[in-house]
Amino acid sequence: MHDPRELHLQAAYRVLHYLKGNLRKGILFKKNNTLALEAYIDVDYAGSLVD
Repeated sequence: MHDPRELHLQAAYRVLHYLKGNLRKGILFKKNNTLALEAYIDVDYAGSLVD
């Protein structure tokens, strides 16, 4: 980031706070030059047959 602001720092803290409360989750850093955000989730919507 070439011009980080207070808002960016707050967003980073929110992510770290979330990860601290969810120890089974994490961040994976790979050795490449691409910057991409990927997110995966495993949800069953509380067993709802509608969703």
